[in-house]
Amino acid sequence: MRILMLAIALSMFAAFGAARAETVRLQTGQEYVPYIDHDRVGGGLYTEIIRESYRMSGHDLALEIMPWKRSYAMVEAGRALGTFSWAYSAEREKQFHLSPPFFRGISAVFTSLASLASWPSAELLKPSLDGLRFCLPHGWTVSPVLRDLVEAGRIARSSARGMRGCFEQLALRRADIVIADLLQGRRWQLAVNADGRAGGKVEVGAEKGATVRMLSAPLLPRGTSHILFARTPAGSGARESFARGLAKIRANGTYDGIVTKYFAEIDDLTRTAILSRLGE
Repeated sequence: MRILMLAIALSMFAAFGAARAETVRLQTGQEYVPYIDHDRVGGGLYTEIIRESYRMSGHDLALEIMPWKRSYAMVEAGRALGTFSWAYSAEREKQFHLSPPFFRGISAVFTSLASLASWPSAELLKPSLDGLRFCLPHGWTVSPVLRDLVEAGRIARSSARGMRGCFEQLALRRADIVIADLLQGRRWQLAVNADGRAGGKVEVGAEKGATVRMLSAPLLPRGTSHILFARTPAGSGARESFARGLAKIRANGTYDGIVTKYFAEIDDLTRTAILSRLGE
């Protein structure tokens, strides 16, 4: 009898162990608010999508915070399982097991000009930009929407140390437009407008800060975001588990729920357009 009871106990223990979720350990860099935000419950938009995808495939997610370059090198060398988030490139597709795209970046046009109107497409917007000045952080690449205008000398350029600086230039009327990631741009828009109302640092001397607003259209497509997995059997398995879970949360509405939460302050029409683009 004792042997029988022991056998039953051991089988129950083995079943319990098999049912326990395996942990997938990924690396990510310092904050990329609001996509990766270690101070926010859920960890940011990207982190929530990835965690829920793995949960749906029966895995827990553990994160290791690591400088971006070091994380990239460790995964490439097979010394770490995976790292997020990275844009697609043909070179990375050769170096890593790339996850399916889990987010499609969207940019918007921000301005302090009351006269600048929304247009249904970038091509229709361009004539309105003649003679204006746009701001771009040092080291950043000019948006494709503006590239031909810059080359033709139809639009002027100013620079700042970061995106916050560009939005401060909008508020001070030292720049007319900024093209920025929609969520990050919205963050800086709210920040500089709040500073202006409170008499903060966007008001310099007698200069009154202008209200920065976002054009509801056009919404400009950016690249796709991916997890880079090591080219190892473990990396391949982690990729497949993520892909299965991502498909499930897209199908059951969890994905849209996560995205909608982060775009809660955007108007309904714009949010609907964003969600439709993410499914492309």
